[in-house]
Amino acid sequence: MKKTSIILTLAVLFTGCIERSHLDDNQYDPSVYLTHWGLVKTDTFYDVSRSYSAPLYVYCAGYKAADATVRLEYDETLIDLYNADNGTAYRPLPSDCYTIGNDEVSTVNRKGSFNIVFDCDALKALSTEANYSDLEEYVVPFKI
Repeated sequence: MKKTSIILTLAVLFTGCIERSHLDDNQYDPSVYLTHWGLVKTDTFYDVSRSYSAPLYVYCAGYKAADATVRLEYDETLIDLYNADNGTAYRPLPSDCYTIGNDEVSTVNRKGSFNIVFDCDALKALSTEANYSDLEEYVVPFKI
């Protein structure tokens, strides 16, 4: 009887300790974001070349983050929202002034990049100022 009660007690103790881990219960889900967002990403380039390539980096973050496939989309409504929230008057850059080198990227080691190529000749033709200062009012609104 004593031997049976010891075995039964040990069995209850061992099965009572088997419970799934709650270590990951309060972790955020993985998310993908651009490393430059809002109007943070600005580039200065010179008019001596015909085009200028500007990388736009994307990052997949989170505790359990894995690689992801991300698509870059043009969304002109973002300019209206930004202007309304910040009292600015930005305008969309005409589509003939730039091209998206790759509109879809798969992240590797949580990182990836899109390539935006600006046409310097088209930008010069768009500008009415000798120093191109009027180009500062133009933006390219992207979302992922």
